[in-house]
Amino acid sequence: MDERVRRQLVQLRELQRDGKLTSQQQLELYRLIAADPEHADYWEYVDRMNQDVAQHIGSYLDSQNLRPAVRDRIRERLRNQVRSRTWRDYLPKPHLLMRLPIVVATIALLVLITTWPQLYSYIQFIGTALLSDNAVTTEITQPGMVDDDVTLIHTLEWEENGEVGWDDQLLFSPDGKTLVGLNTNGLVTLWDVETGAVLHTLDGESFSIYDAMFSPDGRELYVLQEAGSIVQWDVVRGEEIASVQLSDDDIDASTIGTFFVYSEEQIVATVNAAGLIAFWSLEDAHLIRAYETTSNVDRISVAKEFSPDGQFLAIAEHGGTITLWRVRDSENVYEFTDLPSTAADIEFNSDGTLMGATAFDTDMHVWDIPSGQVIQSWSRIYETTIAFSPNSQLLATGRPTGDLLFWHIQEGSQIHTTSIGNEMQSGINSVAWSPDGQFMAAKLYLRTSEDFPNGAPRTNTVALWRVNLP
Repeated sequence: MDERVRRQLVQLRELQRDGKLTSQQQLELYRLIAADPEHADYWEYVDRMNQDVAQHIGSYLDSQNLRPAVRDRIRERLRNQVRSRTWRDYLPKPHLLMRLPIVVATIALLVLITTWPQLYSYIQFIGTALLSDNAVTTEITQPGMVDDDVTLIHTLEWEENGEVGWDDQLLFSPDGKTLVGLNTNGLVTLWDVETGAVLHTLDGESFSIYDAMFSPDGRELYVLQEAGSIVQWDVVRGEEIASVQLSDDDIDASTIGTFFVYSEEQIVATVNAAGLIAFWSLEDAHLIRAYETTSNVDRISVAKEFSPDGQFLAIAEHGGTITLWRVRDSENVYEFTDLPSTAADIEFNSDGTLMGATAFDTDMHVWDIPSGQVIQSWSRIYETTIAFSPNSQLLATGRPTGDLLFWHIQEGSQIHTTSIGNEMQSGINSVAWSPDGQFMAAKLYLRTSEDFPNGAPRTNTVALWRVNLP
């Protein structure tokens, strides 16, 4: 407080002491004191100012034509308000930043409530993956146990050839009588669906297996191995018929992960990690032609899938985009951007008119290929793999929690759920539906530290159900 203001304050206080202070001077005194919170009389004069305000309001009430009871209630309320005021009431209100922890905690609680189903799935997946070294039972559910319209009939095992990998796959023969299990470390196992017996074990000599498909008559099985090698097997006899090694100076054949064989023409179409589509002769492995699907190879993700007739190829890109190509015409038909994150699995229905995909952030979509439109979508689910029913009315999905779910595509409803079993710490990373719709196979993996010391789950068990769903 400067000297001039101090002298003015002293003069006003002397006038106040002598009872000669006018109303205007009283207000000026209050203003000077209120402007200096460090003044010794600051809080005293604030309280006195409150009392004066109450007194003036009381005088105003006396001048009004009010009933005594009403006037007394107002006076009492004013007196209580003045008495309840303390020095803390005159402090500045907290800044927004002081309330920030409360705001953040409230937002976090709302996010937790709205995303709990998804979060719970992640917690189950991570929790079971990090369990201790306790032994895990290999019993899933007793075969023959009926879960409504889904009956577990077999639990199948195949011989291990080194460490079993994550990307093992399942497929049925065209007649639905044989189930094939692809082991990424070199083994192909064929089971009889009705009996669960092993028909043949095809040894790929420890070469990683990336993909496989049957010939239209189901008598031959084409297997894509690492480094661009394709082996043709006789399914009935379990013998190798022929093999070719795809190679070209301008194409990295070592990263080919998906293929389609046009049997009648003896031509094979392949796509590698860079999204390069190539056509080869199946007789002498010479390159016929090739074309790029993108100039930015870093965008290409792992998920790629040919339609059952080989007409279309779906390629997933990081970020959720899926490009659909008409393979033989080198035409980019659609670019689907509906998924919010990268696709984890892509599948077509039996006639190639529908395409389904799951995303890593728990969304799942189904598209109509002729129109290019999304016909159904689901959010906040955690499906790692999908398969269409033969009549294209249902979807089967597998979860890392070990649940097998069935969805009605048109209605968008979940119609059935069956669990692998709580006693077995198992998840599902591959599902397949038989062409006649009577059987469902699911590839299981065990999530214990003993089973994957190097971070790769062991996956040498297959569950096979008999399905009776509409």
